[in-house]
Amino acid sequence: MANVEEATSWGDFTHKGKTYELSHLNAHHVSYTHQQTENTYQFYVTYSFHCFTDKHSSGPIYYALNEARAADFGRYELSKQLPRIIERLPEPDVIVCHAGHGQYAAIKGKDDLGKVINYFVAFSAFRERRKLRLHVEVRTLWPKSEGVKK
Repeated sequence: MANVEEATSWGDFTHKGKTYELSHLNAHHVSYTHQQTENTYQFYVTYSFHCFTDKHSSGPIYYALNEARAADFGRYELSKQLPRIIERLPEPDVIVCHAGHGQYAAIKGKDDLGKVINYFVAFSAFRERRKLRLHVEVRTLWPKSEGVKK
């Protein structure tokens, strides 16, 4: 995968007078050091709007690039954890697996209701324009979170 067209900064959205800030999903850099070789690799990280939207949600419509989807408040709350999860990919309590055309990380966490969940974060890592890129595409939960009802 290369040349993923994705926003590098996200605009906030408002629903029922409350503003939902999305700057935590703005593009950033993260460095990982390989344990055996001690080589450090820097990745440019971007996030898909699937991290805070869901086609089955009844939330307000969010427009990004050439697509529109409904904001999902449960996904939005969990998306706040994504930058820290991405930073923690090399840590032993984060399980990283290969899944066909990409990878996913599995980590135990709590949803906005305090229920323990397995948080699956799908991402692709690739070289783009002679740099390393990590694109976070979708996240899913198991067991299914009830999420925030707004």
